Amino acid sequence: MLITPEVLLKFSTFQQLSEQQQQSLLDPGKVKMLYSVPGEKIISRGSNDDFSVFLVSGSLKLIAKDGQSAVIKADSDSARQPITQLRPRQYDVVADSAVKYLMINNRVLDNLQSGTPKATEGIQVESEPGNADIYFQLYQDIKADHVVLPSLSDVALKINTAISTAEKINTHQLSEFVLADPAITAKLIKLAVASTGAEPATDIENIEQIIDRLGVSKALDVVRVLSTKDLFKPANALHQQLIKENWRETLYISAIAAVLAEEFEHLDSKKAQLVGLMHNIGTILILDCLGKDHLPDAHQVQAIITELGHNISAMLLEKWGFAQPFITAAKDSQRWQRSNNNNPLDYCDLIIIAKLLSYVATPKIENTPVLIDLPVFRKLHWEKNGIAKGLHVLNRAKQKMHTLIQVFDK
Repeated sequence: MLITPEVLLKFSTFQQLSEQQQQSLLDPGKVKMLYSVPGEKIISRGSNDDFSVFLVSGSLKLIAKDGQSAVIKADSDSARQPITQLRPRQYDVVADSAVKYLMINNRVLDNLQSGTPKATEGIQVESEPGNADIYFQLYQDIKADHVVLPSLSDVALKINTAISTAEKINTHQLSEFVLADPAITAKLIKLAVASTGAEPATDIENIEQIIDRLGVSKALDVVRVLSTKDLFKPANALHQQLIKENWRETLYISAIAAVLAEEFEHLDSKKAQLVGLMHNIGTILILDCLGKDHLPDAHQVQAIITELGHNISAMLLEKWGFAQPFITAAKDSQRWQRSNNNNPLDYCDLIIIAKLLSYVATPKIENTPVLIDLPVFRKLHWEKNGIAKGLHVLNRAKQKMHTLIQVFDK
């Protein structure tokens, strides 16, 4: 089987490279396509090898020291990353079926990535806690449905106070309270899907619909409970700051997506806001996980979130029964060069645009591509007065965000 650009683009690591860099990896001397039969060991626990493995087809079993195991299948979200990155290796990796996989020397990758100021820069294979450990732990928790998705404590408690002191709350008012907290929103949708047997691929459009489905009284009781349990317990001031920044950034991106959607008849603004709120829900899990161990510095935390966040988010949303547009946005909104086969603008495209616009006048803009250079820009039809339109969207989004959080962020 030849190594083609299509094979490389199956993996997040290579998606971050330029087209020229991707072409350079087609040289068989740089990347090898290898084959293993069922039961053959590919990686040994405890080894300090200097290569990365990317699963092309088949399935692999990761076996930890205590005997716990997990199976990773080709083309799954967990297979979009290199297979177990921490050194020394934490797992035996064995072919669970006949497999094809890429093997590349890490020095080759490092040389390429050092010239690519993208999101993957700063990831260290020997980071502590290890990225592979975090990914494997969260993968197991999601698979077993043992996930605890905490809320920002001051926001959750203010939501509880607001709904407890209000004389009467209707669907719209309750939806505004809920949308101030991504974790509560996600858990409310999960409950609605599970309790009604809904078909999420067609049914989830906005949070008001979910509240109506449960009934305002029941939804209100659920929100009261959710706003007093599973709260973040920051390890220190830095952890608290990172949690708060992630919350604000998520709300801002969801507000921008909602405003953008108003310009397109085939998109729904409320659904766009909800997709924006959910697209990086896995970041909450990562921040919670990091807070339970030695917290890296802010740069390392951001690098871990960038490397793992989209896959963790997609896995959680899929496990909880969310619709495909939510899963796609979580999985692919970091693929700046996404073209989607020239299809009309979709919700994932909206989140890509919203994220880039949210970085305006922030340090993040330095390490991201220019919007007008991306395939998704053409779908906006902003060829004329693009800067003015972008600024107008940002101003409206800030107003929308302010309206949403003014009750909770005094």
